[in-house]
Amino acid sequence: MERPVLVATSESDDLPNPQLKRPKLLIAASGTGGHLFPALAVAEALPEYQIEWLGVPDRLETQLVPDRFPLHTISVGGFQQRLGLSTLRTFSRLVLSIFKVRQLLQRGGFEAVFTTGGYIAAPVVIAARTLGLPVMLHESNALPGKVTRWLSGWCTVVALGFEAAARYLPRAKTVWVGTPVRDQFQMDLSQQSLSGLAQHQMWAAQFLKMGPRRWISSAGLGTMGYGMPAAMGAKVALPDQEVICISGDASFQMNCQELGTLAQYGINVKTVIINNGWQGMVRQWQQAFYGERYSSSDMQPGMPNFELLAQAFGLKGMIIEHRNQLQDAIAEMLAHDGPVLLDVRVKRDENCYPMVAPGKSNAQMIGLPKPPEREESAGPILCSNCGTENEPDNKFCPECGTKL
Repeated sequence: MERPVLVATSESDDLPNPQLKRPKLLIAASGTGGHLFPALAVAEALPEYQIEWLGVPDRLETQLVPDRFPLHTISVGGFQQRLGLSTLRTFSRLVLSIFKVRQLLQRGGFEAVFTTGGYIAAPVVIAARTLGLPVMLHESNALPGKVTRWLSGWCTVVALGFEAAARYLPRAKTVWVGTPVRDQFQMDLSQQSLSGLAQHQMWAAQFLKMGPRRWISSAGLGTMGYGMPAAMGAKVALPDQEVICISGDASFQMNCQELGTLAQYGINVKTVIINNGWQGMVRQWQQAFYGERYSSSDMQPGMPNFELLAQAFGLKGMIIEHRNQLQDAIAEMLAHDGPVLLDVRVKRDENCYPMVAPGKSNAQMIGLPKPPEREESAGPILCSNCGTENEPDNKFCPECGTKL
């Protein structure tokens, strides 16, 4: 999809020129982070476009998008394999959604559409192509989803996260581009970080500022003990990189015998244990949703001395019990020529947020920070881009789409 050419009227002023009309782009992405975050990365890389968003009510985009772009919503659902009454309802809803999207595209004066697939892509692709608008669909999976396979031939171009996906889309014009990554994840660090599963996994994801392909996790697969063997593999594959395994005290005990493998082969992995004496995520769920009935989650009885355990395998072991020891201990760990096991004693009852309660969707997370409330304004708000007067409760300028 080619970008329309904009001609600047001033060579000395880099600020947006209100006399230039930015082309309008509709982005359709909904549901999971796999669809939303690549779409947000694309949106953030296109400041020359006036972007509006199409999503689904009660999904994650209703929390992530409204403070960035105007959000429109339609109702779409999954497509069943078997014919039945639910299939007729889904088809009727699809037809209605197509007409709604057509009206949105016509009224909004959009010049192009970008989507990351999923069920929301079906009415969007069909509506846009019946209006003659160019459509780019980004497919981030090696095995394309159903909607992508069905409608790829309708798209102007399909951008692929994996080159191998092209063989499943014989009727489409494809281009291999990889998966878009947001700027805040693109940091050039020399360390490789890995984590297991539990609270330490969430904290590592939230606070370690790693770059692409630098933070490895089992994600949502629920594999306690993943960190140690994954770190060993990463270090063998990248011997010149610093590899740090971040584990919990319970996760580490799933395969602590692999300390022998580190010693036998001299695999220089640094392991940091976030030790709170619990199966931390299990304890948090039992506290929040099961009336504080703790069952089999307290790891303190029978917990080994990790420092002595490392020494038993001929490795360096260390313990941190106070915050003021942390900086010097990490420096000592990284300076040591060989594997190190660092036992970091942390607050025993600390909880990890945000989290999703049983039976709830990602749009109903507990512990998400609330967006700051807008200050009440007595008079109209002037758009900084086009100068249009806006109502005090407007978040975006309806004339040019600029965030107020």
